Amino acid sequence: MEEALTSTVQGFFCKRSKQYKIMLTTRLRFIEPQLASLVDQPPEGKHWIHEIKHDGYRSQVLVERGEARVFTRNGYDWSDRYPSIVRAATNLRCQSAIIDGEAIVQNGHGASDFEALGSAMRRQPHSIILYAFDLLHLGWQGPPTTNAPGASSYPEGSIGKR
Repeated sequence: MEEALTSTVQGFFCKRSKQYKIMLTTRLRFIEPQLASLVDQPPEGKHWIHEIKHDGYRSQVLVERGEARVFTRNGYDWSDRYPSIVRAATNLRCQSAIIDGEAIVQNGHGASDFEALGSAMRRQPHSIILYAFDLLHLGWQGPPTTNAPGASSYPEGSIGKR
């Protein structure tokens, strides 16, 4: 999956008997999301998980090089419409990330309110939050820790607030 996110060229060169690794990387790019399909019955079995349907706009946050951008599900850059999401994403402690989620406004009970979202985009953009439900990419600032053969994980809190 990493190849789909960036174009990378790797190479090695020697300088005075020391070996250096060169890695040139282009910017992360939008990944077309998988959209839900209408079915008569939910799937069964232990390999399926179900999540709450939030009433908002599907959004994808790309974080890299200390900056964040927010895209619609069709790949349009709406960063200027979601300043609070952009601000929060730039504070994540990671080198890069792609986060899939839903931009929503919560009502007094904590539920998403689609009508309030439209109004908030014009009048109160700071009230829009991202309900993140998938981490498509994470580039951490240090080496991952290995918990099991073939599995890597990142230290607890590695993408938490600074």
